[in-house]
Amino acid sequence: MRFLSSFFRTFGIISFTFIVFSVVVVYGVTNPRVSELAGTYKTIVILSGNPDRVILASRLYYDKNAKFIFLSKEPRLIKNYNRKGARQFVYQYYSQLLVKRGIEKDKIILFGPSKNTEDEFKALSQILKNSSERVLVVTNTYHISRSIKNAEKFGIDHIIDFYPGLDISAEDNKKNILSKYILEYFKTLNFYLKYVGINIFEYR
Repeated sequence: MRFLSSFFRTFGIISFTFIVFSVVVVYGVTNPRVSELAGTYKTIVILSGNPDRVILASRLYYDKNAKFIFLSKEPRLIKNYNRKGARQFVYQYYSQLLVKRGIEKDKIILFGPSKNTEDEFKALSQILKNSSERVLVVTNTYHISRSIKNAEKFGIDHIIDFYPGLDISAEDNKKNILSKYILEYFKTLNFYLKYVGINIFEYR
């Protein structure tokens, strides 16, 4: 009986801790903290993930009088719609979208290669480690909280602002929206578990 009592007490404490932790994570994912944006930025950073980020960044490039766009070099192959049967890297497709929106090729600077968010901020930290100029990062709202944690991990959070307006694409239905937030919860959970040597899965 003493063993069962101890077991259930321990189980209860662990369960309560996990519930509290989950509430904090979910709140962070749905309500990320963002700083007030500056009027201009020299550099706009696009984290890989979906074309909506690229389209928004191309608008901000002009609105914020930016000089450069840093584009994550994600080594993932997708269908090349310009050449039948061919494939291209995601970052090549994103570069084409930017050029179509009037941004010169020499203003698009690739960083990486990056297979996930942690890789992206590690690569960014190597570029920005001696910089004091703030940069504007474009990603989805649900991705900001984990991005902030990665920026903090690599010591560049003090020069990074996140654009807070990009949510889910209008093409997504409610089921897809919910699945993206649920997936982001597990990705954030995995971010913390990695520090104790547990890695659930490789993630973006």
